[in-house]
Amino acid sequence: MTELPRLIIDAQTRALALKTAADDFVGWLNNLRADIAKCEEELEQKLRIADQQTARLQTEIQRLQSERAKEEQALAQVRKDIASERKEIGRERERFLKSLDWPPQAA
Repeated sequence: MTELPRLIIDAQTRALALKTAADDFVGWLNNLRADIAKCEEELEQKLRIADQQTARLQTEIQRLQSERAKEEQALAQVRKDIASERKEIGRERERFLKSLDWPPQAA
């Protein structure tokens, strides 16, 4: 009968150690769950910020594309005007030279 009290004490000791280990494991799991929740919250916040920045940049891109299109139209008009002016200068030059009777005709 001297074995029985020792067996009971050993069983109690092991049960307490098992309970402590289980409690520690449950605590670790709870901490892990809290860390995951925190990470998910931070990720959602970063995604919201990224979405806002993306929308802002898309708006800016659209504005710049519109501005570029207007500038390209203006440049095309300036090139057209320059070509017209060059033609007009050529015609004026010919008229001027004709008025001077240039080049002189051999007599």
